[in-house]
Amino acid sequence: MAKNVPEPHRRAALRISLYYVAAGVGWILLSDLLLVRYAAQLDAIAYGGVTKGVLFILVTAAFLYVLLIRRARIIERHEQEIAVEHERLGVATAGAALGIWEWRDGPDAANVVCSPRCAELIGIGNGGNAPAESILARIHPDDRQAVATLLRKALREGSEFRAEFRVARPEGGWRWLRSVARATRGGPGESARMVGVIEDIDERKRAEQALAQNEARLRAVLEQSFSAIFVIKDGRVVYVNPRTRAIFGYRPEEPFDPDPVAHVVANERERVAEIIARWMHGEGSGPITVQALRKDGTPFTLGAHPALGTYEGRPALIVVAQDITERARAEEEIRRHLERLEQAMRGTVAVIGTIGELRDPYTHGHERRVGELAAAMAAEMGIDAGRVEGLRIAGYLHDVGKIGVPAEILVKPTRLSRPEFELVKEHAQKGYEILRNVQFPWPVAQVAWEHHERLDGSGYPRGLKAGEISLEARILAVADTVEAMASHRPYRPALGIEAALAEIEKHRGITYDADAVDACLRLFREKGYVLPP
Repeated sequence: MAKNVPEPHRRAALRISLYYVAAGVGWILLSDLLLVRYAAQLDAIAYGGVTKGVLFILVTAAFLYVLLIRRARIIERHEQEIAVEHERLGVATAGAALGIWEWRDGPDAANVVCSPRCAELIGIGNGGNAPAESILARIHPDDRQAVATLLRKALREGSEFRAEFRVARPEGGWRWLRSVARATRGGPGESARMVGVIEDIDERKRAEQALAQNEARLRAVLEQSFSAIFVIKDGRVVYVNPRTRAIFGYRPEEPFDPDPVAHVVANERERVAEIIARWMHGEGSGPITVQALRKDGTPFTLGAHPALGTYEGRPALIVVAQDITERARAEEEIRRHLERLEQAMRGTVAVIGTIGELRDPYTHGHERRVGELAAAMAAEMGIDAGRVEGLRIAGYLHDVGKIGVPAEILVKPTRLSRPEFELVKEHAQKGYEILRNVQFPWPVAQVAWEHHERLDGSGYPRGLKAGEISLEARILAVADTVEAMASHRPYRPALGIEAALAEIEKHRGITYDADAVDACLRLFREKGYVLPP
């Protein structure tokens, strides 16, 4: 009769029965002793027996009433606590869009009781109450057996159930769900029970699937790339594509050394390790050139470009590289060729300057000294190296137009007449005409044309003012004045460097560029510059 009664209730019933037996036996013994002692007549004993029976009924009824009331209060308190917990769980799961379900084993079949949210997710009616088999039938065929196995294991062992699976949507298609539950094994006469929560993870699963598809497509691209691509994560090479293996001389089945600098020549490993560390911290992203080593020890030149990204969900450095050995050799050959061309150009410039000096031996070395001083001033002013070199060449050639001035005027030991000076002034225009068809990478012809122009418009040949004169010509004008005054001329002795510096300082910002004058003064007065011999 008590076969299906839960064990806690059976124990409570047994306890009450034992209390009743103890109370009944105690009452009989005690009441009989009292009758024997105090009842002298037979009729009194009979009367006392009736009274004793009535009292026994009343006392035991009261005793049972007290026990049952006490038990009822305990049950009521437990039910209230359970109701409160259910309410709290309902609020929590409602906020988290979770459903609650309970698995109950019955005498014939298991049954599942679902909250409204759970029933909505699974797609069942009947107020959320359905046979377990009907719910399992809604699970995707590819997932059903695994879920059933996990359920049986949890119910058998009283352990945790955790699964992700697909269920049929009422409107068609499949929805991904995730469920976590805890099973309680029933004792003798008790059925197994499991309570859990369920949530919709359809969007997450679809995102994961899309990500997996993208990663698969990306991997396919990487595998077919003509560039070497490798991934560095946590200080180790964790992926290399086939092209990387080919460049470094590895067969497809051979393991690739995970040390990022293992394939770098010894004297560059420290530098490369520091560069990789900076890249991983987002510092610097430009390409580098590395002397690398193939598996057999053969050196080659590797060009590498970094990019920060993620690999398998963690920060990683993705490096795209190419074997640029042949390109590096070609670039080196081009560099050497350009050096030879530059040397040839300088030699040509020097020859041109020498031709002019042969006609005017008194100014021997003037062009070279002006060119070197102008270049030093430009560097002091912070001008880039390319323009500095162009200014040096312009200085070497700025008086090339004097080749059209009669030699007797150039070497005349007395001051020139006005007509003679007008002839000399033509050398700026003639120099421009000689140089303008030469394809220099710098404005050499323009500088030769403008080096006698002055900020206030008092110069020649065109009377240009301030902003109309190129910066290179303004610098060269200061250098030309300083060298000319500091050196000997046919019509006067050298005036000296201090007189020359005083002259440009006096006319600073009036006829000579202020920045150029300041740079020249710093060179001579603070940095010990000396005109070349």
